[in-house]
Amino acid sequence: MIKVSVIIPSYNYGQFIGRAIRSALDQTYPKSDYEIIVVDDCSTDNSKDIISAFGKKIKTIFLPKNVGLPAVRNIGIFNARGDYVTFLDADDCLNKNFIQSAMLYYEFMPQLQLVAHDVTIIADNDEHLDKVMWDEYNIVGGAIYKLETMYYCGLFDETKGEDEDFDFLERYTRETNGYIKFTDLPLYRYRWHENNKSKGREIWQRVNIQNLPKNCTQSLN
Repeated sequence: MIKVSVIIPSYNYGQFIGRAIRSALDQTYPKSDYEIIVVDDCSTDNSKDIISAFGKKIKTIFLPKNVGLPAVRNIGIFNARGDYVTFLDADDCLNKNFIQSAMLYYEFMPQLQLVAHDVTIIADNDEHLDKVMWDEYNIVGGAIYKLETMYYCGLFDETKGEDEDFDFLERYTRETNGYIKFTDLPLYRYRWHENNKSKGREIWQRVNIQNLPKNCTQSLN
């Protein structure tokens, strides 16, 4: 039974997409309990060949025209079979324990609406550069969301430009009513390179998630 859907949006990241998919395939979580959905947004590089090489190990959706990241993520959500969803950008990757760790919290605290891991910043060559707290960075990845809550909050606004992550995260975190678990395990690998160096912590400062009520932040100890 599929419990978790890993959605990987892809657009012209042929140099990284194979690493991202392999990191999703190499999870310690039972293979029968999660799926990997790669949605390619009409890439013009060699992404399609790399994605196709994984065969039936993943579900692939190749879009006939470019629709943009918010729409790509929504298409992934519409095709998700799991009750929980996580997003992995094509240039990022996951620690092998990422899904297993988050789902343990959901198992013991089913009232949770969001489980997020801290983030390791990596270079092009996978060198570890830094560690940051998830709630101080502006990425959708690194967290596992409840699909039902995502529908309640309205998914990604496809009319948004660069602020689509901020918009979604603000609406989703408020829908959780504070049932959020942050962990200090840096299990999401965020790749810092020329195409995303403009990203930073300023969006999370606008969300101000630290001031939201948190009803489920205790550990499992």
